Amino acid sequence: MSKFKTSTFKKGFTLLEVIISLFVLSLFMHSLMTIYNSYNTIETEIRTDRSADFLHFMTLLELELEKYTVTGVDSNIIRIESTETKRSSRIINQNNKIYIAPGHQPLLYDVYSWQVFQVANKVTVTVTFNNGQVFSGFISVKLNR
Repeated sequence: MSKFKTSTFKKGFTLLEVIISLFVLSLFMHSLMTIYNSYNTIETEIRTDRSADFLHFMTLLELELEKYTVTGVDSNIIRIESTETKRSSRIINQNNKIYIAPGHQPLLYDVYSWQVFQVANKVTVTVTFNNGQVFSGFISVKLNR
């Protein structure tokens, strides 16, 4: 019977120690995955955020409209006339781009829709992007009187 007697010195892991070490390892791995998923979600939100693009568009639109007088505003078209050459143009949304027509230089990409409203000498612009984000702002303009 002494052959099966338990030794006071253990040379290996018991089942309980293995279970505890696997549990600690799984907690560690779960923590790493949670951190990675949080980081990935935040990075995706930052990459798809279009607020900087909208602010750049509003600045660009304001600078462009300094050279023009606004002759009319429809729900999605701004009609403008050059102060120097008196040439008429339109700012439109076509093919998911907002640009001054005639012309093909886009002011803003990836636009689902935009709405334009005029109140006195201010034009309110609301842009909806293809990812669902909606931004709104207003610009002071020169009116054709």
